[in-house]
Amino acid sequence: MIENLSKPVRRLLAFAILVALPLFAWSLIVAPLLGMIRDRQETIDARADRLARLDEVIGRIPALQAINEEMTRRLTTEGSIWEEKSDAVVTAKMEEVLRGVVEQNGGVLSRSVLLPVRTVQNFRIVRIQFKISGTLETIEKTFRGIAEAEPLLFVDAFRIVDPANAPRPDQPPLLNLDVEVMGYLRLVKS
Repeated sequence: MIENLSKPVRRLLAFAILVALPLFAWSLIVAPLLGMIRDRQETIDARADRLARLDEVIGRIPALQAINEEMTRRLTTEGSIWEEKSDAVVTAKMEEVLRGVVEQNGGVLSRSVLLPVRTVQNFRIVRIQFKISGTLETIEKTFRGIAEAEPLLFVDAFRIVDPANAPRPDQPPLLNLDVEVMGYLRLVKS
């Protein structure tokens, strides 16, 4: 069949095949290899960037540890940490502080529930949920008493509810306060 073609057409066909073979080889072999090399290089660059960021973070660890030690030292020297050895002792003291503040301001502490104790780093977090009834002034003074307590107490969550029974017109309304209070206790290593 090729013999039937004229000489210039055969030359043109031969030239086309000569040009098509390298293009075919390029698209079949070289282009995928170049794409794979480019993908590998992008992966290497991304991982090198991530490694540089991780090295930066790792480099900051000693400074963060020093800050942590300084903050722990300050917590201890400023009386912010409960130094008792037992969760039960801390719980009783926290309840005593809150009961005193509430009753001193005309409120009623009707319930206290010990919540699960959590451990974070070198501290145990003792948490108690209190149910308090009193006027708005009682609740304000309760929060003030929590803020001024030593060692420190922290409010983790609270909810104030208006009771269903309306007060008499000559009395201030009573409110119900559910408050979670927590204190930090140094973890005793045995």
